[in-house]
Amino acid sequence: MTESSKPWPGSVPVALPLPERAAVPDTGQHKGPRRQLLTVVSITALTAAGVLLSLVNGVATARILAPSDRGLLSITLTTTGILGMISSLGTNVSVRVLLPRRQTSVRRYTHVSIRLIPLAIGTTFAFFLGYALLFQPDFLDPLLLLCVAWLGLSMYASSQITDLFNARGSVVLSAFLQMLGFGFASFGVAFCALTGASLTGVVIAYAAGFTLRVLCGVFIARKYISDNSTGDAVSLVSSGIRLMGLNLGQVVTYRSDQLLLGAFRDSATVGAFAIAATPAGLPQLFSNAVGQLIFHKTASGALTRLALAGWAVLVFITTALFSLLLYVSAPWLIPFVFGPGYDDAVPLLRILVVAETALAPYLVLSRAAAGLRQTAVASSSGILGAVLMLCSLLVLIPLYGSVGAAWASVLTYTIMSIYVTVMVLHPRRRGHLLP
Repeated sequence: MTESSKPWPGSVPVALPLPERAAVPDTGQHKGPRRQLLTVVSITALTAAGVLLSLVNGVATARILAPSDRGLLSITLTTTGILGMISSLGTNVSVRVLLPRRQTSVRRYTHVSIRLIPLAIGTTFAFFLGYALLFQPDFLDPLLLLCVAWLGLSMYASSQITDLFNARGSVVLSAFLQMLGFGFASFGVAFCALTGASLTGVVIAYAAGFTLRVLCGVFIARKYISDNSTGDAVSLVSSGIRLMGLNLGQVVTYRSDQLLLGAFRDSATVGAFAIAATPAGLPQLFSNAVGQLIFHKTASGALTRLALAGWAVLVFITTALFSLLLYVSAPWLIPFVFGPGYDDAVPLLRILVVAETALAPYLVLSRAAAGLRQTAVASSSGILGAVLMLCSLLVLIPLYGSVGAAWASVLTYTIMSIYVTVMVLHPRRRGHLLP
């Protein structure tokens, strides 16, 4: 996960080891502010629909499953997401940097993604078997293990196909696919609610939803995405490994809290934390939408430092306002939506929305760094966050439980945003790539 061969980022960013070629703008790349804002609004609307469906799934599973099983489901979804990122070897990030410059091809990316499928299945199965033997024996059920491996594979493939659309500049279509996957999962979760299915049935519902998203993405890609680029698989993988710190570091930072809570506390505690984290993620809607747009624009050379700073400020203000609304409404929102059994999630939600506000600039500027091929900055920001989060959690969870895990997020996200802001936007930093 860390890159021992890469120096800690100083003033000069490390470029990818590829021949220099001019960035090739996509159609309509140099759009005016109004067109850019329309794109962001479209992405935000689709993402909001996806998050709403995800929230519905969270509410339904909270009512279907006992708190302990809800905690196990949270651990399952969290860990399969992390392992999917590991299995990709960073290729879903590098393709978003290289494809706009025509330094790799859709065909190469597809071949690499297929070759990494055994790694995705193997790492998921091996991890959950070990986690079951050490912490959660409930995962030793053979059928549940097989379903978890299927979920891991579907989440890996889903990430690969949606980032292909992001790399082609079809960020709105990528957001649509994300929403579609949650919609498919909602049908499965609704069936589980009607039939009183167990944890295994819910895992199958999520795995089926992600699988259908992948199939829809493959169909659309084969029909509408042309492949006139060049490049080779070696450069795609080697560049991905260099950028892996960004992807993996972010996933570990965002999701390790629930995994370590499951190790140090009982699964019911994880369930309450997961309930709080579900609405707490809503403020990310706008920042993630802007981040997707910024990634492609910086990779295509169509953004100035001033414009990027303006986007970061706008995202921070919007997120802060949304977080304030959630903070005020938390005491009645949690019991009304999830039921009276999750009252412990109210203070957790209030802390986590503060963390989300602190994270907002990072979600935009870290993607800008990756798009600019500031590999050291992009990767080190993710690694820094992962190290800070893990160290904070290991100290705070044994002392304060889930409240400590929430405050670890506030501390980590604040430092991450400050770090990446200085590294990307400071005008006196040597090797700056923004005009």
